[in-house]
Amino acid sequence: ALVAGASLVALHGQAAFAQVDEIIVTARKSNESLQKVPISVAAFDEETIARYDISDLEDVAKRTPNFTFSNNLGLFGGVPVIRGIGAPRTGGASSVGVFVDGIDTGNASGMSLQTFDVERIEVVRGPQSTQFGRGVLAGAINYVSRRPNLDRFEAEFGGEIAEYGLYRTEARLSGP
Repeated sequence: ALVAGASLVALHGQAAFAQVDEIIVTARKSNESLQKVPISVAAFDEETIARYDISDLEDVAKRTPNFTFSNNLGLFGGVPVIRGIGAPRTGGASSVGVFVDGIDTGNASGMSLQTFDVERIEVVRGPQSTQFGRGVLAGAINYVSRRPNLDRFEAEFGGEIAEYGLYRTEARLSGP
């Protein structure tokens, strides 16, 4: 009975392993499996973003170890902090870079990009100057945009109504 129980656990473990989807990241400027990248990366694909209702950097920070996003100053006053390092209080450049498709947004302080129309979000922890340029001493956040579907038409709509008069609508149309 003990042997049968052990093999049942082994089969159950294999079934659970088979359900894990591979996530491809571009943290080192090439397509690599998240499981094989030799740096500390947290990646969120479209399915994860939808499942956990991730809508901005504050939501990403809640699910990423060693990453916080303080949004104390309102919608555009947030500060990303990776491994305890963020923007200096003197108003200098941030040590955390925020990128869209590998292109620097210029200033991580005050940026909380939305996740609508995003294929993947990658949070790379640790110094990334060789990959993302100078000033990315604490890490980098890279938004990878969803590519157009060239086979068929797609439409997606979303929105939000919140307190203090916040209204937001979003739309995406893609096709050949």
